Amino acid sequence: MWKLPDPATDAPNARLVLPHRATPAHIEAEPRPVGARAGRALGWLALFWALAPLVFFIPPHLPWALAAVAAGVFFAWREWRGEYRVRAFSGSCPECGNALSLEPGAKVHVPYSMTCYQCHHHPVLEPGTPPTPNL
Repeated sequence: MWKLPDPATDAPNARLVLPHRATPAHIEAEPRPVGARAGRALGWLALFWALAPLVFFIPPHLPWALAAVAAGVFFAWREWRGEYRVRAFSGSCPECGNALSLEPGAKVHVPYSMTCYQCHHHPVLEPGTPPTPNL
């Protein structure tokens, strides 16, 4: 489970990691219950799989039905993987220092790969604090 930050301290509770360096990050996230995740995932499957026979009648028949089945699997997988709902996030890229963002309400899992659009690296958000450098 992802530990939520202690309001008494402002200590980082997560880190953004690249193979050669890491930076601290602050995340406030609430866990999503397994039952809710499973229910929503099954809902997406049911919706798109119920649409598959209907869209089959639109020419060219087979691609639309396959797209509906694939969309159901995609949205169900994304819903199932979202173990936490983000309330607040702050962190910067370990490579270039650019501020990274996660929108409130975003669904994330641990570890979570992010993209820095400035240097095009993909730091990974993990629980814990970064190691202190040896000077």
